[in-house]
Amino acid sequence: MEKKKLHLFMENCGRQIKNRTLLRFLMHLVESKQFHEVKLYFPVRGNSLTPCDQNFGLIKRVTIESR
Repeated sequence: MEKKKLHLFMENCGRQIKNRTLLRFLMHLVESKQFHEVKLYFPVRGNSLTPCDQNFGLIKRVTIESR
């Protein structure tokens, strides 16, 4: 049987994502052998700008300049 790995890319917001319920669920996935390994990736603060974030910054700048 092929070993499955689950890679999750998540926001770095403690209240919303890194909570006990989610972590227990991920542990259950490994314990029940649905996945061999689960890895969580959190973006490094300040280095996670996506094109969408850049667009919001542009909209904000244009809005401020047009006042």
